[in-house]
Amino acid sequence: MGDGGVILQIKDSSGNLVAVSDEAWKCLAIHRAPLDKSCADEDNPLAGQGLCQFEITEEPAAWDTMSFDSSDWSAAIEYSEGSVRPKDGYDRISWDDSARLIWGDDLEIDNTMLCRLVVE
Repeated sequence: MGDGGVILQIKDSSGNLVAVSDEAWKCLAIHRAPLDKSCADEDNPLAGQGLCQFEITEEPAAWDTMSFDSSDWSAAIEYSEGSVRPKDGYDRISWDDSARLIWGDDLEIDNTMLCRLVVE
């Protein structure tokens, strides 16, 4: 089991900050596994069997379009750097102070997230 988490900042072609990741984003977990965290203690864990059940949901149609209604999705949850333990270049980027590490309800079992923010 690993940790999830994403941080981002979006800038326009002039370098002006347009958006950052924070709790304003709406997110939906479409792949969650294992649903029982004790699966990690299994000697021979098999996905979908015993304690290692998983849940996969299809991407909602047109979820990435401006007109999609994500109002029933959960607000992103902000996490600390210590909780996420980012790697691979995180510290080589000069993050805006307002950019936050975000993810779903569970850093370990929420494996694939769809997150949205409409920027006007």
